[in-house]
Amino acid sequence: YDDAIVQIKNTLEMDPTSTIARHLLGCCLLWKGDTAGAIAEFQRSKIVVTGAWYQGLVGYAYAISGDRPKAEQMLRELEEMAKRQYVNSSAFAAIYLGLGEKEKALDWLDKAYGNQESACWLLKVDPIYDSVRKEPRFQAILKKIGLE
Repeated sequence: YDDAIVQIKNTLEMDPTSTIARHLLGCCLLWKGDTAGAIAEFQRSKIVVTGAWYQGLVGYAYAISGDRPKAEQMLRELEEMAKRQYVNSSAFAAIYLGLGEKEKALDWLDKAYGNQESACWLLKVDPIYDSVRKEPRFQAILKKIGLE
C-alpha cells in the first residue's frame, strides 16, 4: 500500500479535487491500519462521493476504529436511504463485518448475491471480507458466484 499511497499523493498534488484519488487514499490507509487517516480522507471525498457503498465503507472504518456509535449511525442512515432508493446489501454487510457481527454480515452478503450486486465480484479479493473468508457460509457464497 505504501507505493500506492505515494502515487495517490502525487495525483492529489496535481489535482487536489480528485474525489477518486481521495477515496483510494482512504482505502489504502484503511488497509494499512490507519483508520483515523482513512476516515479523514473518506470525509474529504464525501463532497462528491455519496451513496450506499460509500456509507458502508465509512461505517466499516468507524466500526474497526472502535467508534460503534458512529458505525451504528451509518447503519441507520443506510436504512433511511433504503426507504427512498435501492441500497446495496454489501454496504450493510461491510458495517456488520466491522462491528464483528459476522452472521448478520453473511445474511446481507447472501442478499447481495440474490440481488446480483456487482460488489459480489470483489468478495474474493477485497480485504473488507478477510474476517469471514474461512467461514463455510462465505465459501458457499463464493461457490454460488463461481469464484471458488
